[in-house]
Amino acid sequence: RGGNQHLDISYRNIKHAFFQPAENAKDQCVTLVHFHLHDPIMVGKRKSNDVQFFVNVIDAVEAIDNSRRSMYDPDEIEEEQRER
Repeated sequence: RGGNQHLDISYRNIKHAFFQPAENAKDQCVTLVHFHLHDPIMVGKRKSNDVQFFVNVIDAVEAIDNSRRSMYDPDEIEEEQRER
């Protein structure tokens, strides 16, 4: 919940790990990793046996796509002109 918080998890402490990739469906755009731990760890001010991480894939793909574009890319300029 804290946003960008650094968290160390020992591999030995992971009892179960779950991975849920984003599907192509429009309602499923989050990739998820969940760890159930043997022993609780401190997350903020609370002990927790379960830790979950996720990323909104659509935002990540758009960020990567925008960073690859160049103002001087001739293919990009041509594509924009066709769209007009």
